[in-house]
Amino acid sequence: MTDRCWTLYGTHKADDSSNVSNIYDTRLQVKMCGVAENDIHEYTFKEDPDGKYLGWLKTGKQQVANVRLANIFNIQFPYGVENLVKRGRGEIVRLTPFLVK
Repeated sequence: MTDRCWTLYGTHKADDSSNVSNIYDTRLQVKMCGVAENDIHEYTFKEDPDGKYLGWLKTGKQQVANVRLANIFNIQFPYGVENLVKRGRGEIVRLTPFLVK
């Protein structure tokens, strides 16, 4: 199995680059959350069975989306993400972020 990873943008507290929030595909999306340009960072999110983040990889797509801490991930799916997985709509990917810059 090849290691899967994705480039995403977000922000973190100055003393903890492993606690990422406002995670999106582009810097513009993060900026729309009210984050100053200087506080937006690039991360590589790598698939990791022990990762504390979850993301949604829609069937047929290459980019992971809806990346959040595992304990709040399901909030984004009002009818349950498990139903989407069972219906073949996509998969849940466990992730760990690595600060790029």
